[in-house]
Amino acid sequence: MLALVGAGVAVAAGVVVVAQPWAAAPPAVAEQLTAESDLPGSADGATASTPGTTDPADIPDSGAAEPPEAGLPEVPGSEPSGGTGSSGAPGTGSSQRPQGTGVGPEVPVVTEPPVGPVPPDPVDPVDPVDPVDPVDPVDPVDPVDPVDVPPVAPTLVAPAPGELVFLPELSGTGEAGATVTLTGTDPTGASSVLATAEVSPAGTWRATPSGSGGGWDSLTVTQERGGLTSEPTTVQGPFTFALPTILTPVDGSVLDWAPSIDVRIEGRAGMTLQVLVDGVATGNLHGANGRPLDRVVSGLAPGEHSIGLRYVRAVGGSVVEAGPTVTSTFTIAG
Repeated sequence: MLALVGAGVAVAAGVVVVAQPWAAAPPAVAEQLTAESDLPGSADGATASTPGTTDPADIPDSGAAEPPEAGLPEVPGSEPSGGTGSSGAPGTGSSQRPQGTGVGPEVPVVTEPPVGPVPPDPVDPVDPVDPVDPVDPVDPVDPVDPVDVPPVAPTLVAPAPGELVFLPELSGTGEAGATVTLTGTDPTGASSVLATAEVSPAGTWRATPSGSGGGWDSLTVTQERGGLTSEPTTVQGPFTFALPTILTPVDGSVLDWAPSIDVRIEGRAGMTLQVLVDGVATGNLHGANGRPLDRVVSGLAPGEHSIGLRYVRAVGGSVVEAGPTVTSTFTIAG
């Protein structure tokens, strides 16, 4: 197949370049001319045709250039012959092929399709953490009941050990509102309650013991509050008493009934005596002189009766202190 060759002559800087035909034959390089005036037939300034080229006027005006031979790629940017190129020479395209390269037509540049975003490498899922077992709630602790503490031991103020005439008034200190209990231990070792007292708001207490004239080997005091009892406080004796004497009636005797009975008593000189019939004072005080004193008790019915005798201290006829009571029990026959 014949290839349509487009030829053109360009004059630039005194160099004549022969356009490369479409065929793959190597291009022919024209000789270098010194000036345009050296070209044959250029005396009038016209451009002469270079031998071996085709005059563009000889190309039939078919309206379109014949395509290149099959298998040969078209050079990008060139135009079919018959137009006017950028140099103004007829029959040339908008560009010229490179001179003297000795290679075939240029291979069109293939544009690579845009590369999409590269997805990240998948991350291995993290193994789920087992939930922490719930902690059982701690059972609430029941409030601790306050511990009741017993009161402290009270104090006891007692007379010095020895012989006493009157029952002493004992005193001491304790917890306000507590109850004080006074006990005495007799020479046989037996204990008995002698008195009780309540501790005042000021924290003090006073009590006068009762009891027979046997005396005590020791005196002990405790205090109790809210069912709790303190430790005891003990004062050692012995504590003995000066006692009057009942001469008649004799303890345990039996008397025939009579409107009155005779009573004989005796005490220390200078002491005052008080007589009690069946536990009740007669209202008369008797001065002792160290000798027996005879008295009469009337109006006693048949049955069991008692006569009591004690030392007392009286002020204005009223008894303010008393000693232990000596008792004689008898029976009146009916």
